[in-house]
This record gives sequence, C-alpha cells and structure tokens, in this order.
Amino acid sequence: MLSGTPIPEVLRLSLLVLVVVVVQVGIVSDVLVLGVRPDLVLLLAAAAGIAGGASVGAIVGFGGGLLLDSFLQTPFGLTALTCAIVGYAIASIEVPFAASAWWIPMLGVAGASAAGVLLFLATGLMMGQAQLASGPILAMVVVVAVVNGALSLPAIRLVRWLLGDQSRSVSTP
Repeated sequence: MLSGTPIPEVLRLSLLVLVVVVVQVGIVSDVLVLGVRPDLVLLLAAAAGIAGGASVGAIVGFGGGLLLDSFLQTPFGLTALTCAIVGYAIASIEVPFAASAWWIPMLGVAGASAAGVLLFLATGLMMGQAQLASGPILAMVVVVAVVNGALSLPAIRLVRWLLGDQSRSVSTP
C-alpha cells in the first residue's frame, strides 16, 4: 500500500478522499458548467499522482473512485478504475512537475483529466453503458479538463501538505 507512509498521513489522505467525495456528491453534483458536472475525484487522483507518486495516485484514485461509485448509477468500479489509472499514469510521465514552471502541472492535470473522461466513456461503452456517451462529449472533456486544471495547484499543494512534503512544492508565478 503506502509503504513507508506513517499512519497519520494515510489517515489524512483518507479523510481528504472522504471530504472530496462528499463535496462531489453533495455540492458539485448540482453545479453544471455547459451542462457538465466537474469531477473533483479525478482532480484528486491526478494531484495525488503528482504530489505523492504513482502508487499514491493510484491508491487515492481507486479509493476515491470506489467511494464515489457507491453513489453513481454506473457500473460499480468504473470510476475507481478510471481514477486509479489517471493517478498512476500522471505520476509515470517523465515530466519533473516539481521543478518545472508553475503552469506545467496545470497542463498535466488538465490533460490527464481529459484522458480520464475519455477513458471513463470508452470503458463504459465497452461495458454496454451507451447512456454515458449520450451527452456532449466534447463539453464533458473540456469542462472537466479546464476546471481540474484551474484547481490543480491548490490540490497538489494540499496533498503535498498532507503527505508532509514541503520540499517539492510547485513553483508559483
């Protein structure tokens, strides 16, 4: 799991996942931007991948996605699979997010979020869930990517703070 991570850090991340899912279900589910709901759990998975590495990103993404799946009408585990892959993949990219310009992590999270939406839709279609792609797909991709990109720097800082790692903070303008 999070080997080498002290229990308090795991508990802090677990609490963050719980809070993000509650905010997603309780507040963000009522917010529509161009007819699309933003996806904070996908944002958290990408931020955890950048801040904590591939295993942290995958575990946070899977845990948050699985918890969110219990509230959705989609096949159980679909969001968990998507978020885990995004959290793992963004950390596996050979881009030194911590040492790069402040806008590089924003683009990374936006791109990973766009890919996550497409992966969610494609996997759902393969599972016979055609209703997932019944809406405006381009709007889904753009809204989630833009919102997650805009919120990426605070999300990455929050995850780094919860992990107790202030040395690799994302530089700001």
